[in-house]
Amino acid sequence: MDRRPAVSGFFYPSSKKELEELLSTIDREVGEPDSCDNPIGVVVPHAGLIYSGITAMHSFKALRRSPARKFVIIGPNHNSYPRIAAAYSGGSWLTPLGSAKIDSALSDRISELSEKIVIDPTPHSVEHSVEVQIPFLQYIYGENFEFSPIILGDQTKETALEIAHALNGLGDEVAFVSTSDLTHYESHESARRKDHDLVAVIESLDVPELYRILGDRRISSCGYGAIAIMMEIVRLRGGSLKLLDYRTSGETSGDFSSVVGYASLVACPQS
Repeated sequence: MDRRPAVSGFFYPSSKKELEELLSTIDREVGEPDSCDNPIGVVVPHAGLIYSGITAMHSFKALRRSPARKFVIIGPNHNSYPRIAAAYSGGSWLTPLGSAKIDSALSDRISELSEKIVIDPTPHSVEHSVEVQIPFLQYIYGENFEFSPIILGDQTKETALEIAHALNGLGDEVAFVSTSDLTHYESHESARRKDHDLVAVIESLDVPELYRILGDRRISSCGYGAIAIMMEIVRLRGGSLKLLDYRTSGETSGDFSSVVGYASLVACPQS
């Protein structure tokens, strides 16, 4: 069964030509990010492309240095219901750039490895966090990739750690894309301060500290569970997470009174 896009025309252009032109413009603006060879994966935002596209492109251009053409994309369920971690198996996802194939065998394998993840396409039908990553992959790889999407209704530390240990068993042929926006709807200055401290914790790979600072500082990062999963996978592999780009929506909109923070990070293997 093919999944039709839920946010085409809202988060990104519904016209193939306009979407290709926008991604090409973003690509030229980003240049070549300071990445590493054979990255384990990346952390990316998932807002509208005019706001977070430059930050996201840093991650996807860094990801090109991985030989992987199979991707596990992990994002939050903004609708909060059902409170499960849901994978999607079968068919393709459609965007204005064409059809992106689901790796059904990979999705099924993930649900076998993790007791926290079920196969359930229903929560994916209106969720945007994974969807907005697909045009970037199509822009870079064309049709030469497959993916398994996971959205998290439950983002507790226990669930994130269990999923991370399960996904770590997939091996090096799979790369991971974890998606989250950072501080929401605070001033530019406040968001930058909070997100600076949050990124430092993400780079430390200390998952318990991530959950502590989120609570203590009241940081409204929406996909913290996806970030925690990436952190733990990287820790298990002896790797590192490195910031590539940070900015807020205010730098695009010009409204610095209420912004959302966006960060891209690359997960590098043990050196």
